[in-house]
Amino acid sequence: MSKEVKVFNGRKRQERKSGAKKLDLGKSSQLFQEEFYIYWPDPSVDITKYEQEDGTFDVDSIPAEDLIEFTCRYIDPGTFQEILNTPLAYDLPEDKSLNQEQVEEIIRKAVQDRLKNSKTEADIRYEVLQACVIDPQFESVDQIKKILPVSLQMELYDEITRGAIGDNLVARFQEPH
Repeated sequence: MSKEVKVFNGRKRQERKSGAKKLDLGKSSQLFQEEFYIYWPDPSVDITKYEQEDGTFDVDSIPAEDLIEFTCRYIDPGTFQEILNTPLAYDLPEDKSLNQEQVEEIIRKAVQDRLKNSKTEADIRYEVLQACVIDPQFESVDQIKKILPVSLQMELYDEITRGAIGDNLVARFQEPH
């Protein structure tokens, strides 16, 4: 079952439409410069004494000397698009005589062209971590593969990409919190 391509008529106008939200680019760029920290238990330390009754660990209950710190930044949409090697959105053809099937075929072809050069989900994750984990600064994606457990990779990746791929575009242009 194929998804219908949504067409938005009237995106381009000669007259101004009052009441539309404005994007504050300064605030958006601040989000991607803001550093945050993720802590992970040092694998050489026995942390079972910090295990809670439900089998989980509260990182705040583990002493700082038994934790490893990662300094990160959120990934900006431009870097993310570059890593994905694909546009985040496809503009529809300008030709008004095309029917729904022709429009879908043009977009499908563009997507297929990108898929020929596609990366695996893991490759994307490695490149995002290399670009956005500031400290320690990984030299290569191979270093990330060999050093970080997959569970830690996923935790770092999820937090780093949260700001770039969230459903609410406007949230990226508000004060960082």
